Amino acid sequence: MKPIRAEMSRSYLIRLGLVAFFSIGLSLFCLYDGWVRYPQQRERAIAYRQIYDAALETISPRAVSASRSLAASRPPAQWSEKQWSDRVNRALKAQADATTSTQSTVFLQLAWLYQQLAPGKASAIEESTALALRGKLRNQLLKMTERADDSMEDPDSPIHTVAREAAGNWSTKVSDEGWSQDTPGVPKNQYQIQQQFVMAAGIFPFGFYFLYVVLRNCRRFIEADGKGLRASWGPSVSFSQIETFDKKRWDKKGIAKIRHTQEGKRRTFVLDDCNYDYQPIRAMVRLVESKIDRKQIVGGEPEPPEKPQKKGG
Repeated sequence: MKPIRAEMSRSYLIRLGLVAFFSIGLSLFCLYDGWVRYPQQRERAIAYRQIYDAALETISPRAVSASRSLAASRPPAQWSEKQWSDRVNRALKAQADATTSTQSTVFLQLAWLYQQLAPGKASAIEESTALALRGKLRNQLLKMTERADDSMEDPDSPIHTVAREAAGNWSTKVSDEGWSQDTPGVPKNQYQIQQQFVMAAGIFPFGFYFLYVVLRNCRRFIEADGKGLRASWGPSVSFSQIETFDKKRWDKKGIAKIRHTQEGKRRTFVLDDCNYDYQPIRAMVRLVESKIDRKQIVGGEPEPPEKPQKKGG
């Protein structure tokens, strides 16, 4: 008889190849972020933060004047963590409830609180607490200055003053450095940068494994003739060696297992119509069933006779 040959399924290899491609691509993207994009973003963001802080200094006298009531009881350096938290939260709530006419006063008070939380000033609270409160204030100040052009306030208001000062100095900085004009947002921290390398280290072996599987399997095949079956990578079984033909997973998964003994060892030869060409594997199953006793077929029924193809007429 003419040998039946089942090559590896092209769709199966494509699926594995796509997994390998996207996994390796993602790991390379993570490495690029960790080595290039995140450090560059951090450099730009820190530079913008310094420029913005300098812009806030230009309204410092007005901020002190607008915030005298906040420091009436005791100086900020002596405030407890609870007092700091209460004052910051009240100031943020006041901004949310502020009208157009009171936005400037609220902005000055937020700026004053922000400056009092600079490193080394709020010595009565933990540094981590000061950084967290300072971050909340900075985010709100930035939102207010970003919306300055949409505001109905006087162009000489502190919000517009800071917005113009920061925008002008940032424009000069990006021109000198060749950076994008866009504001960079919150600086990426060292943990975020290191996390990209950890992700790359975890994803790359996964992608490399699938690439290896694709390269290993792309030329594999199973062949059957009148004597038995053999696989291109070595295993073989003659029909006379077959003990059972297990079809328990055949109907649902397309997997049939030939159990046999070879050189004193129990072995399994697998026919899989998902990973290999569908029609040849089906033909091999019928061939195996025609060469063994009905009792040797377990876990399922023999395949029905193949329907003859109608001739075109």
